[in-house]
Amino acid sequence: MKLRSSIKVDGQEVKQLSLSEPTVGKMKRAEEVEGEISQTIALISVCANITEKEVSCLKTRDFGRVDKAVRLFFNATDGAE
Repeated sequence: MKLRSSIKVDGQEVKQLSLSEPTVGKMKRAEEVEGEISQTIALISVCANITEKEVSCLKTRDFGRVDKAVRLFFNATDGAE
């Protein structure tokens, strides 16, 4: 996913994040964090394979766009009933 503003990941400027579907265990760990924004940061962190500190450097619009993309993993419209 392309970012509007770059962030530093492992000391490198990046303008794109690769997102992967989280495991149920990773989702559970993210839910154990208190606060909605903190949970979202934790979930983005595991899906993008970056630190929570790096997620916190995202600009607000990028944060919202990445959050929306991550939440698509929870959309059960792929034929399951």
